[in-house]
Order: sequence, then structure tokens, then C-alpha cells
Amino acid sequence: MQLNAVEIEGVEQRSEEWYRLRRGRLSGSTIGALLGTSSYKNRDSLMSEMLDELTGNIPERDENDDMRRGIEWEDAIRDAGVAETFGRGSVALISHTEAFWLDEAAGICYSPDGLLDMHGHLYLIEVKAPRKLSTFGSIPPWHYPQVALGMEILRCPACLYIEGLVRDNALSGLRCVQVDYDPGWWPQVEPLVQDFQNDLSQALQLRQS
Repeated sequence: MQLNAVEIEGVEQRSEEWYRLRRGRLSGSTIGALLGTSSYKNRDSLMSEMLDELTGNIPERDENDDMRRGIEWEDAIRDAGVAETFGRGSVALISHTEAFWLDEAAGICYSPDGLLDMHGHLYLIEVKAPRKLSTFGSIPPWHYPQVALGMEILRCPACLYIEGLVRDNALSGLRCVQVDYDPGWWPQVEPLVQDFQNDLSQALQLRQS
């Protein structure tokens, strides 16, 4: 199954419309739970959460300190990371910061932190604001599924993954990593996604019966 998402423009992240479109669908931030790379959720808890969303039992929005810091500093970290990697003038080339991609058939959605077209090379931008910068040679493995799904949906050959360290209400450190598209990732993940969606459909029928 090839992903065929359509773009919905003007959907601001964390707006009411954004939350509505995400309900009951897999997204970049939840794919890791399905694949077992998330430390916050697993497949079962994700299934339960999505069942609640599909049956109108909308859970309260839970934002931890890391999430709040990321929301507050996302634009500044993104712009600083792009400027450091490609030059300050490239910041003006950032686009699609309020766009949403939806594949109804697959039950998958994605909203990027931005896209950047540099010399014909389209970069997905993913921004994080961790408590400390990671020391991996590449992207931390728990964030990779989110980036890989974004590249698959948006047909991006690469992602600029940016970490920003915030100290004393100031941006004090950056880590920028280019992550290249892996054509073998989705064929491995697709059967797991389909199994999950089938289980979700069956569980939904049982709950509604």
C-alpha cells in the first residue's frame, strides 16, 4: 500500500481543527508507540486512546514540560537550525508550517514543522526541544519513526532534524542532523500498520455492539 495523502492548508498545529483531524488516526507522534520505540505509550495504550477518540470519549490534552517548551520555542529553534545549516537567507524559504496531510484510506495523518526547498532538494523539518542535546551519531531512534513517516507521506528525500537546547529562557545550543529517506522503511512497517488498523476496526465494532 502506497501512502496517498492530500494536503489540507491552513491547519495550525494544536488548533481545534488540527486536533479534530488527528482523532482516531495514526500520526507522526504516535507511530513510534505502534512500533515500540516510544517511552510514553505502547501499542495497547495507543489502541485504547484511539478507540476513545473514535467513540467520542475525547481524553484531556496532556502536555508535559518538554512538550510545552517545544511549542514555545519551535519557531526559534527551526529558524536557527536552518540558518546554521544553510545560511541565514534560507530561513525565508521555509514553507508549509500550517499544512496538514491526510490519507483517509490508510488512517494516517501528518503535520510537518516545516518544509525547506534548497537547490531543488526538499527537506522535511522536524524540531525538538529536549532537556539535553542527544549524543547519537544520527537522529535518536525513538524519533526516527516520526521522521521516516513524514518523508514517506510528503515524498521528501531528506529531513533536517533540529534539536534546540533552552536554558534560562534562551536558546543555548543546537544540533542539526540530515536524515536521508530510506525506501526500505515503509515496506517493513506497512504490515504492522495494517494489522493495527484491522485490530482497531474489530475493537471498534465490539465496543459499539
